[in-house]
This record gives sequence, C-alpha cells and structure tokens, in this order.
Amino acid sequence: MKHTVAACFFLVVSVFPLFSSEEGLRIAGDIEASPMVYDPVYAIIGLTLRTSCMVGYMSGSYTAGVEGAFDYSFFEGEVESGGSVGGNWTTLRVLFDQYFEPDSFYSIKWGTGFIWLNNSLETSGTGSETLDCYGITFQFHLKIIPPWDFIDIETIHRIDLLYSFNDRGGITSMAPHYYGGLRINAHPGLPWLTVYLDSYIKYWSYSGGTQDIDTGIVNAGIGVAFDLPLGGSQTEQTVVHEGGIETAAVNEETTPPALLPLKNGKKGDKIHIHNIRFKTNTDTLMAESIPVLEDIIKILEENPHLAVSISAYTEYMENPAEEYKLYTSRAKRIKDFFVERGIGEHRLKISSIGQIVLSNEDKSPTVVFEIIDNGTR
Repeated sequence: MKHTVAACFFLVVSVFPLFSSEEGLRIAGDIEASPMVYDPVYAIIGLTLRTSCMVGYMSGSYTAGVEGAFDYSFFEGEVESGGSVGGNWTTLRVLFDQYFEPDSFYSIKWGTGFIWLNNSLETSGTGSETLDCYGITFQFHLKIIPPWDFIDIETIHRIDLLYSFNDRGGITSMAPHYYGGLRINAHPGLPWLTVYLDSYIKYWSYSGGTQDIDTGIVNAGIGVAFDLPLGGSQTEQTVVHEGGIETAAVNEETTPPALLPLKNGKKGDKIHIHNIRFKTNTDTLMAESIPVLEDIIKILEENPHLAVSISAYTEYMENPAEEYKLYTSRAKRIKDFFVERGIGEHRLKISSIGQIVLSNEDKSPTVVFEIIDNGTR
C-alpha cells in the first residue's frame, strides 16, 4: 500500500510542467525491433516490436508532454521436461513525461504513468494461461552527449508495478518488472532523425498463477527515432535600420512570414535573430532552432530575389583563430541547411564577422542576416 501511495504521488507531481513560458509544440517518437533470449539453455527465443509517440509543449530547456507506448513480444522454445513453450505479451503504457535539456553535454527524461499488460503463456505440460495486469510505470533516461555531434550515449531505466485482480476487485498477484539498458544514438545528418542500437535486460518476479516466475530476458535491438519541434515559438527579432533600432516579438502562429522584416526590409538592413542556437563549442544546431530556420526558408522561397549575408556567434575562447573558425563554421552550417532545402547557394553569403559571447548560456547571442539584395535598386 505504501508503494502504491508513493507512486500515485509522483504521478501527480509529474503532471505539473516545469516550463515557464510557451514556445511551441514538440512531437517525438520511435519504432524498434529487438530479438530476445528468454532462456539460452533451452533455446527459448523471441522478438519484441515496440513503438512510442510523445506530444508535448516545449519551452527552452524544458518539455512536458504525454507519451503513448506499445510493445508486442512473442517467443517459443523448449522446457526442461522436453515439452514446448510459447507465448506472447502485449503492453500499453500512457505516461506524463518531462524533458530537461540544460546544455549540450547531457539531457534527462523522466515520466510516470499507467500500464496495461496482457500475458499469454502455453506449455505442453500445464496448458495455456492468459493474464491481464494493470499498474503504474516509471521511466528515466540519461543522455550523455560527447563533443562530436554524430553520436551520443543514453542509459534507460524503467520500473513497472503490475497487479492482477479477481472478480471482486481484490489483488491476486503482484509482478514488479525492471528494465535497464544502454542505447547508442547516431545522427545521420538530419537534425530531427536518429538511428539507434540498444541492449537491455528485463527482470521480473511473479506469483499467483499456475506457476511462480522469477526470471529475466536479454534484448538487443535497432530502431529509428524522430524529434520534431513544431511552430508556435516566439522569436525575438531586432531590425537595424539606418535611422535606428526597432525590436519586435513575432509569434509564428498568428503572424504570417510576409510580416517578417526579412521580406519587407531594405538593402543593408541587419536582422538579429536570438533563437538560433548551437551546442556549446560545436556547429551543431539545437532542436529549438529548426522552426526559426524553417520560417526564414519560407521568406526566401517567397522572395526569389532576396539574398542575405549570414554571420553567427561563438563562445569566448582564448585563441582568436578558434573563435573565427567556429563562428564561420556555424554560419556555414546555416547556409548548408538552407541549400539542402532548395535555396540557391548564390543567394547566401557567409560573413567573416561574428559575435563573441561569454558562454552558450548567454541569452544575448544572435545570428545576423544582412539583406545584400532584394531585387530593388
């Protein structure tokens, strides 16, 4: 009873979002296939298919959302007595998730929610048995991000507290499950796409049916994940004219791209955009930057004569040559992002001037777009 009360408390607490101001929707999910070894001695093997999807609201380093996850596993083999065994189980989880991604070195994800499990087991000696269980699930992910931008490592932990009930609503059995594993994430070049390999163990203890179970499973799988920040973020923009400085906050949900200063500005105008961010000391674009860049692409597509010069920023380094190398590399990364989406390379110039800030936590860094041509004289 104490464990159930504590679990409900953490479930309620997890519903309260940690973000302070709205920035936009975020959708993330994955699909995975993983062979499993139930019992290597008697060659009980199987396959797990898993998929999940999270819809949440993102604000800077925080995201809070609801995740649905579906697992289906099946197995078959032989038992010690010489007979056969086979079965499958289906799991459905609904969780309230929170992400905390404070910087480019690590990120964490945790969530609590409800779980339903249907387990079907058939053996040549005891016949078939089907069991429905309900309970509470917890998960915790810790991602370590190395300096290079094409790979990272993630540890995954999950605990399920499952209960089965009789016709009168009484608890007939309890089956705690633990999942623990390691995932290697590879990023093939698209900022929203990840391909991963993982390996994990599943251990559980169960009593109350025709037999007691105290065992584990080893899985190793491959999967594909996506993470898409959507529109609705508020982008601060500072437009520098010859006559002075004008600052405006634009909400992409209500303001069409035609109103952005890039479209209506004059030759020589400099637009300072704050919400294009990079991972510390790298030219890797952070996920929160993508919606802003997509809006700029729309403006460039609608204005075929518009050409811009791009200058980025860098964190302070003792070596000025390294600073120059990084902010020009970041400007090139933005240019490449535009070119990959069909913007002509001749319309995009990289500036040799960049901004230097004390750290990546500084809220002042801007990427500057200077209008060098807009089709007018």
